[in-house]
Amino acid sequence: MRRSIAVGLFAALVAVLAWWWWRRAPHSHRVEPGAGSRPLAGELAAAGSAAIARTASPLAPGARDPDPAGRRRLEGLVLDESDRPVPGATIQVASDPPRRVVADTDGSFAIDGLLDQAYVVHAWHLTRYADPVVVMVRATTEPLVIHLARGNTVVVLVKDAATEAPIAGATVDDRHYLVTTDGSGRAEMIGLWPQFNAFEVRAPGYAPTLLAFIVVDDPDARVEKVVHLERGAAVAGHVVDHDGRPVAGAVVTVAGELVAERVEADAQGGFAVPRLAAGSYTATAIVAGLAPGRLAFTLDGAARTDLVVRVEAGANLGGVVVDAAGLPIVGAVIEVHAGELDPVRRVLSGADGRFALTGMERVAHVVAATYAGAASAAVEVELTAGDRTDLRLVLEPTDITGVVVDAAGAPVAEARVTALPATDPALSSSGHDVADAAGRFQLEGLLPGSYRVEATWPEAPRNNLYLHGEVATVAAGTHDVRLTLPEAGTITGVVTRDGAPVRAYALALSDQDFAWSDPQAVRATDGRFRRAALPPGTWQLRVVGDGFIPVTLDAVVVRAGAITDVGTIAVEEGATVRGRVIDAAGAPVAAAQVVIAEELLLLRDSFVTSDDPRAAATRGIHLATTGADGTFALTGIARARGDRPRLAAAVHPRLGISRAAAVTVPSDGVTITLEAPGAVDGTLVGPRSAGPLLIDLVGTAAGGYDVGAVTTDRSFQVPMLSPGTYAVTVTAMRPTPKRTPPVQVVVTAGQTAPLTIDLATLAPLD
Repeated sequence: MRRSIAVGLFAALVAVLAWWWWRRAPHSHRVEPGAGSRPLAGELAAAGSAAIARTASPLAPGARDPDPAGRRRLEGLVLDESDRPVPGATIQVASDPPRRVVADTDGSFAIDGLLDQAYVVHAWHLTRYADPVVVMVRATTEPLVIHLARGNTVVVLVKDAATEAPIAGATVDDRHYLVTTDGSGRAEMIGLWPQFNAFEVRAPGYAPTLLAFIVVDDPDARVEKVVHLERGAAVAGHVVDHDGRPVAGAVVTVAGELVAERVEADAQGGFAVPRLAAGSYTATAIVAGLAPGRLAFTLDGAARTDLVVRVEAGANLGGVVVDAAGLPIVGAVIEVHAGELDPVRRVLSGADGRFALTGMERVAHVVAATYAGAASAAVEVELTAGDRTDLRLVLEPTDITGVVVDAAGAPVAEARVTALPATDPALSSSGHDVADAAGRFQLEGLLPGSYRVEATWPEAPRNNLYLHGEVATVAAGTHDVRLTLPEAGTITGVVTRDGAPVRAYALALSDQDFAWSDPQAVRATDGRFRRAALPPGTWQLRVVGDGFIPVTLDAVVVRAGAITDVGTIAVEEGATVRGRVIDAAGAPVAAAQVVIAEELLLLRDSFVTSDDPRAAATRGIHLATTGADGTFALTGIARARGDRPRLAAAVHPRLGISRAAAVTVPSDGVTITLEAPGAVDGTLVGPRSAGPLLIDLVGTAAGGYDVGAVTTDRSFQVPMLSPGTYAVTVTAMRPTPKRTPPVQVVVTAGQTAPLTIDLATLAPLD
């Protein structure tokens, strides 16, 4: 049953990291739009119920070191599926702070003040969205053409956690639109991209929370989500220096697993957050010239007004950026990392090529500089012993240039080109560009090393994620790379059950049996599907749908410019498992998540990364939600194979979790009992590790299951665990995979077990 952490968490890692990425920029009580933006449209037309107010979502605040005003302009055009302009579309560039503009009446837009670097660009308009695109902004960047497509719709019902009463006037914010719930507590979120989505939910008198999920690519479906808000408790405290004196004006971020609140300390160093739900948090205080102060604490439902966050004198870090001839470089970007995915500091070199940073934490850092098509090697700097102001970062050419052509040698305009490290460097480095009208691309901002460079067709769908075409492996600084995009292929076929066409189902593709693309919904009266824009190769095809056993075709060959007809895929009706979920007192539990699978992997409070049954079935999990009387029915289940039984479990985010139990397929009258959960509050000590860390908890007793978590910090929380004993390991994937020895922790119902793991015990994987 036990999977290695590299495989067990792979499918969920993207979603978990996206969740972390979404909440890394906390909301502030005072938010200003980015410099250089045109004014936002104040009120957008409602595209759903007229009773639901929909306004532009406020921009998240910027980083500690905001971008200086740049000299570049990004221009572009937003079009719909029929290549018609989309006036009023919103375009956002992920700068620090973000910049957001609204397209003119002809669909055109322009964003000024950008630097010579790569930016992630998002666009949306009411019911439509665009896949994020990464574009390198430079003097020669051509106008960007963005195509919108119909998005998904999710209806969110916000309820009081204690009374189940709907909450009117709550706000649901997906960083695009901020929607206010109507009198029945409902908010309709529209134009969502079929991938990871996260909604921040707030209401007066309640603690905020985050609703995160993945939706299947099905614009015609309406998915419903329920989120419960707790009353929460107040948090307050003071920021003091090393002598205990109050520090005025500190920016304090109080971050938990689901929310991050940013406030400013007053003249006496005091800060306050009105309400937070029970859980583990870290308060971080940022003061100019001082090292960040951090304080970990827990909330059990009672107010905490005694917090003291201490900031200490920080170290100084500085140096000079020069070219190969020793001449200073003005405007180079210097990034400083301390084990996290994001830089802790980011500045530009001055007129003499020098840079200086104060208030650095006295820990190990990694520093690198980039400028146009050049970069320095990553330098490790240890600040525990004192200041380092003598760094000399020498730039060398590292840009990768080339052309994207089709099979006939013609240039492919607007091809998306990506460079990812072929070997794991000290710092994560990647390059992105969109080919110009001549098919030319230039990947900049790369650190020295070897890279895998790949191009995709402009029209290639997002769910080609794991379907890789031709890849060129080259060293940074290589020019005249030629990437040939073979003509895309198509898969077609018909899905039938008992000789009749299946009118609604979903398709997923993979080149590895644990990395499936997000399923794509098919609705066809004749049961026929057509999956185009596929790179040539040999893929797996999986068909999932209501009531039938998933079918996998293991070797579907796609040829350039050809149609592969897989013929008729006959699916069989699966077995059914019925039962109910009860609590420890025997009362039925409504809205519990019930799963049946050969292997169970819990991520926070869910056994699936998407609560759409089609997405779950793609990954071998059968999913259902209990009704008001606690009953459930799971259909389309194949009988157990050999000695691998089917395991069933249930979880409710507020009421608890069950143990895993083997079930007979089919069966009727299965009873699953929820227990009061325990939790683990982990602390990581020892040397910092680059990149995310994967935490694997394996239940060692009967009824146990795997539990996964991801952290980019020095702590982790696992809030929903069935009581029992778990073996806990931490895996660092960079620079080479390493894992700590198992450490046992005993989880008791209703209690949080502390756990400390020393990263100095990381050892290479076998």
